Amino acid sequence: MYRSAVLGEVAQPVGDIGEEERQLATLMVDTLEKTGGQGLSAPQVGVSRRIIAVKLGNGVTSPIMIGVMINPEIIAREGSSASIEGCLSLPNGRKVEVTRSARIAVRYLTLSGEEATLELTGSDARVVQHEIDHLNGILIIDYAKEFNLDSKVVVVAIVIYAVALSVASGLYISNRMKERK
Repeated sequence: MYRSAVLGEVAQPVGDIGEEERQLATLMVDTLEKTGGQGLSAPQVGVSRRIIAVKLGNGVTSPIMIGVMINPEIIAREGSSASIEGCLSLPNGRKVEVTRSARIAVRYLTLSGEEATLELTGSDARVVQHEIDHLNGILIIDYAKEFNLDSKVVVVAIVIYAVALSVASGLYISNRMKERK
């Protein structure tokens, strides 16, 4: 969950794919199926390894399948698309608008160690980019616009601060004058 140190770290690349990596991938796929999420990274289950599990396909024109990608790397990007995203690692279903590439090509290793490349668009491209962000220690809240203030809010804040400062200064001066008498 959010604030776990492993979520803020760059995950370690996988060298040889052995039984440990296969067991981790199985755990991730099972977890993804149980949570109903679209993707899951190894750091989200507490392991600093460059492995993701993602649901691919929209379920209308093609069946939804869960794919495992080891050491995924985006090798091409095109266009941009903004959308609201959620994350299994964030409490209370917090959602953030994130702008991502509309089309990507991703190179990765399969569980059998074969190199593969996929070209993805739409929600498939979005979920893979989201999970690769996790591998790089980036959460969707890192994209949040923390200070989205309009000018009226800024003016009100300045007025409140100025009044509070005036009152505090007046009290300080008044107390100092009483001490001198």
